[in-house]
Amino acid sequence: MHEEEKNRRVSEEFKKRRNRQIIVTIPAIVAVFCFILLQEGKIGFTCSVPSQILNGILIALVIGLVVFSLKNWRCPACNGYLGKAWNPRFCQRCGVRLRD
Repeated sequence: MHEEEKNRRVSEEFKKRRNRQIIVTIPAIVAVFCFILLQEGKIGFTCSVPSQILNGILIALVIGLVVFSLKNWRCPACNGYLGKAWNPRFCQRCGVRLRD
């Protein structure tokens, strides 16, 4: 029973972390897309904010999202980084089951 409870808690925590990861991916994609369009001059803003400031904001946003991901995308059991896999079943480091 104790092992089942641990597995359930690990799965629930993994689900929360995966959902947070999905949520932060959306603004990251938008930020990178906007940065590329700004660099190519394909979009321009009519507000009085210089493009250098907008580029700085976008770069800071992406760096923040990367730092968040490195802290968030970890195994709930051993705190090992889960790597590039989007929805792993098991932790590559400790072998704990993350989802069914």
